[in-house]
Amino acid sequence: MRAALLVLIGCGRVAFDAHVDAPPPADSSLISVDAAADAPRYHATAVRFATAANDYLYAGSLANTVDSPRGTYSVWLRFQAGDGQLQMLSVAQVVGIGGVVRTASNQLELLMQNCLGVPLLDMRSAGTVTTSSGWVHLLASWDVTANRAQLYLGDAVDEVANPGIVAGNICYASLRWGIGGLAGGQLDADVAELYADLTTSLDLSIDANRRAFSDAGGKPVDLGARCSSPTGHVPTGCFTGDVATWSTNQGAGSGFEPGGPALVAAPTSPSD
Repeated sequence: MRAALLVLIGCGRVAFDAHVDAPPPADSSLISVDAAADAPRYHATAVRFATAANDYLYAGSLANTVDSPRGTYSVWLRFQAGDGQLQMLSVAQVVGIGGVVRTASNQLELLMQNCLGVPLLDMRSAGTVTTSSGWVHLLASWDVTANRAQLYLGDAVDEVANPGIVAGNICYASLRWGIGGLAGGQLDADVAELYADLTTSLDLSIDANRRAFSDAGGKPVDLGARCSSPTGHVPTGCFTGDVATWSTNQGAGSGFEPGGPALVAAPTSPSD
């Protein structure tokens, strides 16, 4: 967003016994100052999830989390290894394991189940994401009651046609959650700006809703205090900020504990 400070210097008229015009200013009467020209661009912190280092985050049931038919999810990813293998991004164990994964066919998939293990949402990216893809932005939103499921890679719709959608409440009140792995399928990727709101579905066909996560140039934007900017409230999951505290959930859900050593900074950022 560009802000401009406009300073208008007008020509005054003063009436005495005689008519006198004040002289015009030496420069233009309209001076434009670009206040944002030197403002630094937001720079997202990225962390490394390495399979060899046993990097993943673990939590039991999440506080302030109830089952619902809706959700919005955003994350920046740069895969480092493991093409052709299942890798878990954000998952929960219900009867089986569901959530957000990269499949063995290198597609990004969102598989959401009810508490009996029945799939209520199953959508995949049409394109594939591999170690040669560089940084990619996954943005998805769903409301299975409204029969809506949207998946964007970058700023473009990228989902297989006719995703599986069944009305009902998704089992978010799971007893076991993982980020970057759970029981195998560990992630080997750099990750930045992970956001999950399990109460709200944003219509991603609206440009302003996508701009809440990335700018028009395809770079991350500041999600605000505790990731509250996109919707005006604190989401379930919010992982951003300094490397030392990145693994602490700033969202309304409970915190996550590292399953291995502390996460370290990734060598690059999606903001680069």
